[in-house]
Order: sequence, then C-alpha cells, then structure tokens
Amino acid sequence: MGHARWERRRWDDPRQRPAIRRAELPPGERLLIFDEVHKYARWRNLLKGIWDTEKSLRQIVVTGSARLDYYRKGGESLAGRYRYFRLHPFSLPELSAAAARSDL
Repeated sequence: MGHARWERRRWDDPRQRPAIRRAELPPGERLLIFDEVHKYARWRNLLKGIWDTEKSLRQIVVTGSARLDYYRKGGESLAGRYRYFRLHPFSLPELSAAAARSDL
C-alpha cells in the first residue's frame, strides 16, 4: 500500500497566509490539513470554494484551538460539506502502550 501524502497549511505561519488566501494548493497532495484557518475572516468561503471545485481530488481537514462549531453560525453555509469532530487531548499511554518518559 502506498504512502499517504498530505500537506499541512498553518494560518499562524505568516509565510503561508498569502498562499492560503489565494487557495494555492500543492499539486498531487490528496489530503490538505488547514490549522487555525478559522482566524481568517473568509475561511468558510475559501474552504467551500476549494471543496466545491476539488472534492473529487482532495480531502480537507480543518483543525484549530477555537470552537469551530461557533464559527459555523452565520455567513456561508457549509451544509453537506462539513462534519464536526471534537478531539480531546491524548494521554501518553493512549499513544503508546510502552510509553517512556523520553516519549514526552
């Protein structure tokens, strides 16, 4: 089975913001991960446009420290394009059965 390819774009990295705003997507990357993109005022329109034009080519994951379900109120609807998952922090034993202090 082939190696899974993905590209992570971080809104908190000021060098990546212009490319994110222009929806410049890395060619050949099947999975895109946008971290903290909700800090961009037009993030819903941006992701809707990417999804509507490239949904057969890509999968999109949006992560962030804020409550993204709060941001889905108002503005552009993501109906049919959006699944909300709340992921709680992992404990060290959950990540590795043989966790050691060096794993921290």
